[in-house]
Amino acid sequence: MNAITTNAAPMRFFQPSSDLLAVAEVLSSGTQLCRRDLTPSRVSEARAMLETADLMLAPPSPVLVVAWLKKLAPLVKNAPSTQGEAERYSRQIVDVCDDIPAAAFNEEARKAWVKQGDKGVWWPAVAELYAHLKPFGERAKRQISGARRIVAATERKDAEPARRKPSPEERAAVAAQLEALRAEQAQQKALDEAIAEFGSWTPDGAENLSGDALADFLEGVIPSLDGLKRKVTEMRVEELRISAAMMRQVLAMSEGAEA
Repeated sequence: MNAITTNAAPMRFFQPSSDLLAVAEVLSSGTQLCRRDLTPSRVSEARAMLETADLMLAPPSPVLVVAWLKKLAPLVKNAPSTQGEAERYSRQIVDVCDDIPAAAFNEEARKAWVKQGDKGVWWPAVAELYAHLKPFGERAKRQISGARRIVAATERKDAEPARRKPSPEERAAVAAQLEALRAEQAQQKALDEAIAEFGSWTPDGAENLSGDALADFLEGVIPSLDGLKRKVTEMRVEELRISAAMMRQVLAMSEGAEA
């Protein structure tokens, strides 16, 4: 058993429906929803979500980080093998991820790491985990912002006299916004599936390469690729460059400390 599995229990946040999340995302962009879109179920969910908003937006606590890592550890290789390593890694995550909302440490983010093909097999470096969790944190901020606007709109509706019904054009605009969001979500799903399929793809001749050497090789074959395979390979090259640069920096710091 690795050391990270011996601590803590997961922290639970309110889990809103996909319907509320879609509406909240639209609202967070500044779009105004019609009165009929503020259904009792959406308003009730938005209020429940805001009850834990402060906890969701706060920096991740050591207990939350350890609980999240505890569930990731059995699914990957090379997790910390000693209690000291586990504690040191957890402290690093708390320190580096202090600008990421606690809500980013959720089940979806954990499963998304494992679904990355060969990369998802291994325990993440601190920089890799930060880059992985950042989008989940930004999405949580947007969703909570939208939930606040739903509640605020409801309170204004209760305090104001009835307004005119929205015009067909206004209803069409809201429908278009929601449709655009659904399309964006579909594109993200397609990209996630492509990452799982091509994220660890290695062309013939590059089997023994890594770091900048592998990045150089992949850049040479990118012009022959197309579609999502090309996009994923371009993303992989960028990640390889960043990881190689960070490794050089760490080595330089180590050599400086020894000198």
